Amino acid sequence: MDKKVSSARSHRPISGKTSADAKSSSAKVRNVRPSSGSLPINPPKIKSGVSRKQKSSRKDSVTETTEDGIVFINSDSKDSGSHTSTRTISAEEILERCQETDYRQVYEINLRGNHLAEIPNLEKFAKVRLIDLSSNHIRTICRLECCSELRELKLYDNRLTAIEKLDSLNDLHNVQLQHNRIQSIGRGLVNCRKLTTLRLDSNQIVKIETREVAALSRLTTLDLSNNKLDNLSALNSLPNLTELSVCNNRLRTIELTRCKKLEEVDVSGNRFTDFSSFILHSSSLKILNLSKNAFSKLELSSPLSHLEELYISHNNIKGLTNVPSRFPSLQILDLSHNLIRNDQELLHLQDCVCLRELNLLNNPFELNDLGQVETNPAEIISSLQVLDGMVIKKQTVDHKTPLMRPMSASHIISSRQVQSQLDGLHNEMMNLQNSLEAKFRDFRLSLDRLPSRPNTALTARPPTRGSRRSRILEAQSFAINKYSNN
Repeated sequence: MDKKVSSARSHRPISGKTSADAKSSSAKVRNVRPSSGSLPINPPKIKSGVSRKQKSSRKDSVTETTEDGIVFINSDSKDSGSHTSTRTISAEEILERCQETDYRQVYEINLRGNHLAEIPNLEKFAKVRLIDLSSNHIRTICRLECCSELRELKLYDNRLTAIEKLDSLNDLHNVQLQHNRIQSIGRGLVNCRKLTTLRLDSNQIVKIETREVAALSRLTTLDLSNNKLDNLSALNSLPNLTELSVCNNRLRTIELTRCKKLEEVDVSGNRFTDFSSFILHSSSLKILNLSKNAFSKLELSSPLSHLEELYISHNNIKGLTNVPSRFPSLQILDLSHNLIRNDQELLHLQDCVCLRELNLLNNPFELNDLGQVETNPAEIISSLQVLDGMVIKKQTVDHKTPLMRPMSASHIISSRQVQSQLDGLHNEMMNLQNSLEAKFRDFRLSLDRLPSRPNTALTARPPTRGSRRSRILEAQSFAINKYSNN
């Protein structure tokens, strides 16, 4: 085998079973951690024409070995300290960036993406209310005790492992800590009683305890998606929660009966199988995302009377019997990527009098001899306006639904409605123009009534004897009268 090894891509799988594959991977990987129960891989040393700089970069690559012995190499530039130059920044430089001369006049500090290894000293900025330190290399939260008036803190996309040293920030309203390495909330937020928005998505949180979030009674928006959670019972201590996102976790059950103000819930990408393990307070819920789970039936113990949008794609739904009775106010229904075969199930949707948008893509419907589905939803659902992403009917004027409302079928505006709005604006502009023209005409008439030229006989000032001009005029008159005849 030729010893010259071509450069491989960073995500190329390398088998650890055969010697030939091991030889080809030796130029890419020097030290590979085998998975538990597998034999260590010791590739032979092969000379390669790779520079020393490239060899050093391999030490910083992240390797993963699957159960089949396949090794995946993924280099993480953020973890390789040898290639990332960090820096510090002084208070004077921050003041200059903010284009201010007084530290107490700085209310926002933006240090996003500055390769900072730690939070700079901000004790001089006592009045700052917003600090953006996102997309840096910060590992710990510190030096924020002096910012007692801080209301918004952005530390997402860093290397944080814990929430700490926020005890003195009693006025915090918005905290963004997503895309870090936080494993638990701990007691880092117990004094942030005014917090309304908290983002902890894309971390490594396994469990949330009641004592960690009990003080956040004013919290309205919480994002815990892309973590490792399997229980959310602690969130019952958040009475004002309105928006909750816990997608891509390990949830099998959810019971949030005390969160009576919930309006939007996203639990997509979890492990739910039926609605018996899904208990929410239904009086205010309007948007529910159940996509990418394992639901097979739409059977609820009690109806969601105010639910307007239901997303349940990528599940195992086969029947639609209970949809009208359990979701009487439904306006948007996404049933794409399910297992609906019998098109007669669509007949149940004709009782959904509010349904305006329906998505049935990628369902294994049985076709007739002409290769078509016999039941056409556009014909049986009178209120339907959008089918599979295509507009099939123009929206009728509904005073309950405000115009220009984004996303969903109830928000689509027809060309006729746009034209009527433009005509209304044109009429308003014409009325304004006519009003201005009338005012200008009145103003011109007022000017025309004024005398066009002043009466010089009345307004001329009689010349004085001692003025220089009068003496010159007298001299000219005397010279003309005396010497004109000569």
